Amino acid sequence: MVLVAQNTAEPVWPTFLVALMAFIIARTFATVFACTLDTLFVCCVRDKSEYSGQYMPDRLKEHYGFKKTKKGEDAELVSAS
Repeated sequence: MVLVAQNTAEPVWPTFLVALMAFIIARTFATVFACTLDTLFVCCVRDKSEYSGQYMPDRLKEHYGFKKTKKGEDAELVSAS
């Protein structure tokens, strides 16, 4: 790979290399983030099924749909299974 051809700077190769590295880093970050979200979801579902949601905060129950929002006075658990 020649970065300088006939004493003139060639900006295409460094640009391509930086773009490729940025794509790889972004893809890796997205994969780790997706794995983290999947793990959190599995932990919440197992907590709900094995411990009746004992260790899950109320806000997390609402976000996953295990608990209805407090629009009225009924804040009952929704069956996820």
